[in-house]
Amino acid sequence: MESRPVGNIFSSAIRLSAGTVVASLIPILLQPVLRKLYSPEAFGALSVYISLVGIIVVVSSFKYELAIALPESSDDAKAVFHLSILIASLLNTTLFILICLFPDLIVRILNYPEKYRKWIYFIPLSALLFSIYNAFHFWMIRNRLFHFAGLSKICRRAGEGMGQVFLSTGRSFGLGLFIGDIIGQMVNVMSGLLFSIRNGLKIVIIDKPRIYKMAGRYKQFSIYNTIPTLLNTLTIALPVFLVNAKYGETNTGYLDLTRLLLFIPLVFVSEPLSQVLFQRFNDFKKNSKSLLNDFIRITSIMGLAGLFGIIITFLLSKSFILWLFGETWIKSANFANILVISILFRFVTEPFKLIFAAFEKIKLYSVWQTIYFITISGMFFINNLKIESFLSLFVILESACFLLLLSLIIVQIDRHEKLVNRLNRYEADQ
Repeated sequence: MESRPVGNIFSSAIRLSAGTVVASLIPILLQPVLRKLYSPEAFGALSVYISLVGIIVVVSSFKYELAIALPESSDDAKAVFHLSILIASLLNTTLFILICLFPDLIVRILNYPEKYRKWIYFIPLSALLFSIYNAFHFWMIRNRLFHFAGLSKICRRAGEGMGQVFLSTGRSFGLGLFIGDIIGQMVNVMSGLLFSIRNGLKIVIIDKPRIYKMAGRYKQFSIYNTIPTLLNTLTIALPVFLVNAKYGETNTGYLDLTRLLLFIPLVFVSEPLSQVLFQRFNDFKKNSKSLLNDFIRITSIMGLAGLFGIIITFLLSKSFILWLFGETWIKSANFANILVISILFRFVTEPFKLIFAAFEKIKLYSVWQTIYFITISGMFFINNLKIESFLSLFVILESACFLLLLSLIIVQIDRHEKLVNRLNRYEADQ
């Protein structure tokens, strides 16, 4: 593929992220309406459902969809596209059969509420639809259809939100929440299909020999991406599973709202900033420039902003949730006052996590991710605590993990600074 001017790259990134931002805002803005239409119990069951779908999607295509943008040949890219959908179809069909064979076992393992048990049969469908859209998404990215990729996300969230609002007549059992989610996934796939076909993708022409060839060519790429991504997704989902298993779906619903609100700064500030800093880290590494001033300045700003967020949460969370969501959800404010501490550490470190990729230290980051996962997983063995005490322990463990991550980031920056100083001394001596 031909190289693109820097201005075009930034323009493309802005167009893509703009769609993501709008798509993220739709469900957030609908929350005051939805939380009055559906019970905490229904949202708790949906939170577990979505977390399970997210985990399955990670392994559903063995991450082959990420390779769609890599081949020089368009025919090879189409073969990878078909490969990712084929693997997702086979895996999710197998999963559906297993659910049909062992529904009671699965419900018992997940501690899934009995009146929502029918929805476990739809988990493979949701995961398949999401996986198919991912293939369309990366096809659009490959062909620089950034506007359409962002528009598809908006269509999905709009379809999901409208379905959940208009189907709220089933609110006593939360059926509208689940059906709305599936509607959103279907709209996602249909919009991705429409935009991709309009721009040259012929999905009915399948080249089997080429598919086998691409499967072998990108198998290492698939292996190295699947495990770290799965660990990361599992770790994010663990609090949902922990609370659901030990304290039931109603408390999981309260936790779901808490996490939704507390993660807003991460979605709109920390994560976009990490993408910008990744490019900057790469440039500074190549040109042997100091990173220390940037690190100190950004860490200070993020830390002060995080502390301000903690104060606001302690002072206003109860009033805010009462005003926006009603007295039913007041327990979410109590959870927020506990969890906001660990969110501060995540908020500060998130922008710098890609430094491990820039400095080619992915294995080190994977080791930390494994430590983080094992640490939080250990909480499954802790029993007989009130939920507030349980969440406080979670905050202590998670904060310790992110402090460890921050320490590892500082070590990488320190090593870079020492290298830069040696190069500067060498140049000064010449």
